[in-house]
Amino acid sequence: MSAYRINRLDAERIDQTYPLVTLLAPTLGLDSWRTLCGTVMNRERVGEVIAATNPLGYIQGICLVAVRNDTIGRLLDVPFTVIASAADEAGVVADMLAYLRKLGRAEGCSNLRIWTVEEDSWRRCLGERDLRAWEHGFLLPLVPTADARKSIKSCR
Repeated sequence: MSAYRINRLDAERIDQTYPLVTLLAPTLGLDSWRTLCGTVMNRERVGEVIAATNPLGYIQGICLVAVRNDTIGRLLDVPFTVIASAADEAGVVADMLAYLRKLGRAEGCSNLRIWTVEEDSWRRCLGERDLRAWEHGFLLPLVPTADARKSIKSCR
């Protein structure tokens, strides 16, 4: 059972996530964060802001996600992630990752890409040019390919 509630961020809680966002984007103003969240939340099925909340209702992590079609297939893209927990960072990460895998599979994605952090990650997260670049982040397969299944069977 998950210790954290992982769900789409409610518009009323955007300001509560701002202190977390400044850990990754210290020059991002509150109005810019509100605008970015509004842009992501108002696009039909293009992106979402996901939040991890502890049992007391405090936000312990956030990420931006978007479903993309790429040359390798359908992809759940996670360009922006911030986890902040003094007591259970690993637990927040594990629950967030489990949620993202489940979301990716539900959306028919074959891979999950989590971007590496760079100084301007928050600026790049909605830019089409950067979304097609593979030099940042790493891929986690969500559905094993036929070759991967063969490799797994041969290891047993």
